[in-house]
Amino acid sequence: MSRTNQKTQLPFVFISGWSFQSSVWDDFICSNQLSNAICIDLPYLNQPELDKHSVDQVCQIIAEQIPENAILIGWSLGALLAIKLASQSTHIQKICLIGSTPCFSAKHNWQGVELDSANEFKYNFKRFPQKTLRRFAMQVQEPNNDADIKKKLLKHQFDATHQLSLMHYLDLLFESDLRTSFDSLNCPILQIHGEFDTVVSKNQPEQSLEIIKQAGHAPFITHPSDVANCLMRFI
Repeated sequence: MSRTNQKTQLPFVFISGWSFQSSVWDDFICSNQLSNAICIDLPYLNQPELDKHSVDQVCQIIAEQIPENAILIGWSLGALLAIKLASQSTHIQKICLIGSTPCFSAKHNWQGVELDSANEFKYNFKRFPQKTLRRFAMQVQEPNNDADIKKKLLKHQFDATHQLSLMHYLDLLFESDLRTSFDSLNCPILQIHGEFDTVVSKNQPEQSLEIIKQAGHAPFITHPSDVANCLMRFI
């Protein structure tokens, strides 16, 4: 999907969040006519059997799909991977992190998901995968209750047949601490965060931070014009 943008001809590379297909970006890309858009699914999701892979291995596969001088846009887990990618490459022009944090888990002097809550989510996903996926889609949508938004999220969400690989990505998400990588980034950074995001804690670094009013964890879906305005100012 490639469209012309008046402000830049640099390629845009989109990385989706946990449990969502790269097609979750399609409406945003089309409505804003972003040029040279490349949407990347998380690796390994189509493999029936999967060994656990490290964040470095995942990023190595993604990096092979990123052209030089790209503007990297990651959402949630995709933003976590974008931080790692940008810390390892001098060819990424800028990064935009949506619903992001360099560390999802709670640490000393760092708000995040507590270990008990992370384990409970993984337990529920292991026992009731489809039900847990639907509940997570509803949490991503909050506080927006629009039926069309809900339908869109469910349409672009992987189903329980990808349970094994999605479980590995949950481990990767909760085990990764990229705060040092974030602090070492040299490229321009834009962070976009929903005012009422219940997935990511609000203690993320305040560098170049834009808050989308009345939005939750997926502002590019619920408030696409606001996110687009932030992105156009950034590029």
